[in-house]
Amino acid sequence: MAKSAFLAAAILILILTFAALLPNLSDDEQPSGYQQVIEPVETSRDPLESFRLNRSQVRKEELEQLMTVMTSSDIAEEIRLDAGKMRLELINNMESEATIEGILTARGFEDVVCTVHRDSVNVLVRADSVTRDQSAVIMELAIRETGQSARNIKIIPVDE
Repeated sequence: MAKSAFLAAAILILILTFAALLPNLSDDEQPSGYQQVIEPVETSRDPLESFRLNRSQVRKEELEQLMTVMTSSDIAEEIRLDAGKMRLELINNMESEATIEGILTARGFEDVVCTVHRDSVNVLVRADSVTRDQSAVIMELAIRETGQSARNIKIIPVDE
């Protein structure tokens, strides 16, 4: 059973890698029905805004690639199911990020960006430093929203 799960994960990684490379193929090398859409990438000098934009772009691409795998009839059912589970996990992480960011902003933090992964949570806060009380508020919320232990949560002040 562990071998089949490992094999499924390896195949899924190969498929996602292939999907990421598709935009680099010339027009005559594109699979039939494939349409490349190039969107301008917005840049910002503000580190939190740049991080937020990058996260948004990466997440959009991840969700699209997983949807491609999930809906492809050329891919084994087990791999499509794994892609569905990965997509659901990503969506749950995105919901946790939005919740943490919204609550911390409502509690008076000027600007917050959060990333949630399977084994880690990063909370970037616009501040020169974070007080002990602020850290406790952020930590308690991150633990409650993600189920992660405190050792997996990093609070990162970003200078204004």
